[in-house]
Amino acid sequence: MPSKSPAQILLEKADKKANSSGGWFTSSSTKYEEAGDLYQQAANSFKLEKLFKEAGDAFAREAECRELCKEENEASNAWWNAAKAYKRGYPDLAIQALTQTVVHLTKAGRFRQAADREKEIGQIYLQESNNLQKACESFERAGDWYQQEDAAATANACFKDAADLHAELENYPQAIARYEQVADQSLTSALTKYSVKEYWLRASLCALALGDTVTAKRNMQKYCSQDVTFSSTREAKFINVLIEAVEGGDVEAFTAAVVEFDQVTKLDNWKTNILLKIKRVHVARSLLLPAMGLFFAVLLRALHFFYAAALAVKLFWKRQTGVSPQPLTASRRRLPKHLAIVFAVDPSLQEEVAQDVLTESVVDAVTWCQAIGVQKLTIYEERGVFHRCPWLPVELTGPRADLLSNCVPTIRDRLHVQSGEDCSTGSETEYPLTPPPSDYAESRPLSPDFRSEESTFRITTIRVGASPCGDELRKSSPTLRKHRKQRTSGDSGISDILVCFASRESAKPAIANVAQDLARNERSRKSSPAYADGPFEISVPELGRLLEDDDALSAPDFMIVHHVESLGYVSRPLELHGFPPWHIRLTEIYHSKPHKSTVQKWLSPHWPLAFPLDENTFRASLDEFASAEMRFGK
Repeated sequence: MPSKSPAQILLEKADKKANSSGGWFTSSSTKYEEAGDLYQQAANSFKLEKLFKEAGDAFAREAECRELCKEENEASNAWWNAAKAYKRGYPDLAIQALTQTVVHLTKAGRFRQAADREKEIGQIYLQESNNLQKACESFERAGDWYQQEDAAATANACFKDAADLHAELENYPQAIARYEQVADQSLTSALTKYSVKEYWLRASLCALALGDTVTAKRNMQKYCSQDVTFSSTREAKFINVLIEAVEGGDVEAFTAAVVEFDQVTKLDNWKTNILLKIKRVHVARSLLLPAMGLFFAVLLRALHFFYAAALAVKLFWKRQTGVSPQPLTASRRRLPKHLAIVFAVDPSLQEEVAQDVLTESVVDAVTWCQAIGVQKLTIYEERGVFHRCPWLPVELTGPRADLLSNCVPTIRDRLHVQSGEDCSTGSETEYPLTPPPSDYAESRPLSPDFRSEESTFRITTIRVGASPCGDELRKSSPTLRKHRKQRTSGDSGISDILVCFASRESAKPAIANVAQDLARNERSRKSSPAYADGPFEISVPELGRLLEDDDALSAPDFMIVHHVESLGYVSRPLELHGFPPWHIRLTEIYHSKPHKSTVQKWLSPHWPLAFPLDENTFRASLDEFASAEMRFGK
């Protein structure tokens, strides 16, 4: 058998001593004290033989014996000796031994020594295990303990190392906070004040690595206010050039600034790595943003296409399987007392065609409204296609003529509304229009450019009697004629229907003039002389009370938007086309469109150029109004 080494002999004696049973006159603590001494001797012998793993194990056994004897200081020293032995090739065991050392030191209140051991742990994590996160945590703990013991310089060194590791881990906000903490501490001492520019340079590079130039600029302003000499340093000028290059997307300027700075102050590995990250992110962003813009543009168009296709399929299915609207005279849950119809005319449509379609639509709408008991009908058309009606006198077709009101004589003839007849009466008056809430504000002045000779807004109105006369009654459907006769014979007190015509062209200038004149008239009625010389003022509620008139354009209960379109016209989404925007909810608007598909248009040789408002669409709109849930209040 080979002979045992002295270290092995001492280790066996120590094991035998630790495992022996105590005598009657010896305590267990004495046994462990003697065993600890033998383990210490064995460990030193192993170190002489360069058996560091065995030496570390012997020191660890000694530390356990010291702990059993309640000797905290000796146990701490034994664990530290074990860690020094393990550091020769066994970093994981060294970290475990140093951790035990830190536990005993902090328990004894020796935080300066504990910080030293914690710093050693961080160095082992960084150099041996390459565990940056653990190393960063150890450096921060060590820095906190150094700071508690008033070792500011050593604490700053640990915090600076932790900030470097935060930056390598791309935890840039934490890195910026640590760099600024170290810089603030360095400003308090004349010996360390010169190094703040290095810390601020690193913090600014971290901000640029985040791609946040706004934060970088704000931090630079803060740093310059803390140290007035910092703005003139090479580091500050270097950062400002980098910020401008990143904001302007100038990769060449970025590279030139780095090269120029490196020629005077050599860049270390940390700065080189983070500058490469900044450049990589910057170049990737400059290339990625146009590609992303193109991608999202294509994606948005694709989504629009599929959305339009889905709507078309849904509309087709609804038309094929939908339920026909109720008859005009059917009993509905409710009916509008004031109905508004907005005609959206295709700009490419011929005026003659549009005139015929609109005239027919208005006459039919009046007849249907009388049949169901609508008290007021507002007709609105944006284009003014009747502006040059060939059968009207020249004085009615001038630039001041209202648009739809120019065709009132034709509509009056179709409805047989003539003065002196018993069936109906007609009138044409001028009313001020209630101003749209979106077109005025209390702070907006009324421009003098819109002054006109008359301070009125022409709203043409006609009042039609309770029953139609002549050809219109004969043209109605049999059910409608029967219902109208029953209503006429059964109730002689049916109120007339008031029909109002308006267009967009006459709105804003006339409203401005009417508002000014109303304000002056209102002020003149006040007896106080203070109102005579001072600037006239009128609030929005006062203006609303002065202009509101139920006989003119009051708020409608329901609105129908009907498109008068040609074959190739593509309908836009629902809009009011300049209609005065009273408080109309989406549930109170019915959007009417032609009901034939494009294929049917191609196949049909007699497809009309435009569609008037038909009875089926009118009845469908009434059904929608009756079924809609109206909620008032908040």
